[in-house]
Amino acid sequence: MLRGIYTAAGGMVSQQIAINSITNNMANSETSGYKKDTAVMSPFKEHLMYYLDSSQSPKAVPIGGMPYGVEVYRTDISYKQGNLEPTGRALDLAIEGDGFFVVQAPDGIRLTRNGSFKIDAENYLVTGQGYRVLGQDGFIVVNGDNLSIKEDGRVIDNGVEIEQVMVLDFTDRSAIQKDRDGLFSAPDDLDAVVPQYKIRQGYLERSNVEMNQEMSSLLVAYRAYEANSRVFQAYDQIMQQAVRDIGSLR
Repeated sequence: MLRGIYTAAGGMVSQQIAINSITNNMANSETSGYKKDTAVMSPFKEHLMYYLDSSQSPKAVPIGGMPYGVEVYRTDISYKQGNLEPTGRALDLAIEGDGFFVVQAPDGIRLTRNGSFKIDAENYLVTGQGYRVLGQDGFIVVNGDNLSIKEDGRVIDNGVEIEQVMVLDFTDRSAIQKDRDGLFSAPDDLDAVVPQYKIRQGYLERSNVEMNQEMSSLLVAYRAYEANSRVFQAYDQIMQQAVRDIGSLR
């Protein structure tokens, strides 16, 4: 009976994690460059059950598995391309294709798909949080008012090529993790590659969250949570009845 309680409770915990991921996706549906999360569930390891056949000589005969519910064992990030939205702003950049912009955050190199950039007081190209954007040869410093950024990332400042925006991707994206401020982090030993991409100046990549799909997933997760909750309550009532019955024995 306790196994049933643990199974139902595990299901409730897993569905709550899924609900948290879905609601976070919905909250970031208008965040430029946001990539949706999906909680991936897996069953706990089953235990094989046996019975003892003593008709001739004692022998353990398998009769099937005993499942122990599910758990969330990882959260996958969807890197599906979001729609490109025109803004007409020269410092808005979108990556069409694979890869990430590379920026210098206070705690190290980080990645982002949000190309809503600006120029700081020292003429560095920075993110909305003030993190400097990296080019192939270092930080990008803009001195003029006439800025053009080509599809391959070359930065043309008043007719002079000054840098090329760095865009990187990785052979194993499963090792990439989400960080704060819409950034991503990758292990230092992860192999980086130059992806196939085009940079679109005057555009921003929208979130790849599809609200209709998230609403459907949210309803499914809520129903699963409620079902597990009812099972938990049923087992709890059975346990209470069993305690009362045992206590009434004389």
